[in-house]
This record gives sequence, structure tokens and C-alpha cells, in this order.
Amino acid sequence: MNWFTNQKIWVRLVATISAMLVLVLSAIIAWAYVEQKDNAEIQARDFAGSVHQMTLASLTGMMMTGSIGERALYLDQVRNAGSI
Repeated sequence: MNWFTNQKIWVRLVATISAMLVLVLSAIIAWAYVEQKDNAEIQARDFAGSVHQMTLASLTGMMMTGSIGERALYLDQVRNAGSI
């Protein structure tokens, strides 16, 4: 601390402003990371819910009207889908 107080005022000012800038930028980056993570989780849940509803509706219709082969083919397609 003695080194800091022995410096000229402009050196102390620049050092203080630089330290504050680093702290503020770190806080902004941390906040943005948390927000992006939360948004990704919400989108993943929404996508999973919509896939669930679509799959359930399709399977219900096939259980009533479709053959066993069609049901098996549909389930294989759902299982092999890359985004699910």
C-alpha cells in the first residue's frame, strides 16, 4: 500500500480506474454468462415439452389406427432423431 500512496496522483487515478474497469467488466461477463445459461435451459425445456406433446399425440393416433409395424417404425425414427 505504501507504493500506491507514494505515486503521483495521475498514476493512482489511472490505476484505480483500471481496477474498477476490470471489476465492472468481470461482473458484466459473469451476468451475461448466467443469463445465457438460463435462456438455454428454458429453450431446452420448451423444446422437450413440444417434442413430448407431438410424440404423445402421434403415438395416441397410431395406437388407435396404425399397425404394429408403423408404430415400431415411428418409434425408431423418434429414437434416431439427432435433435431429440
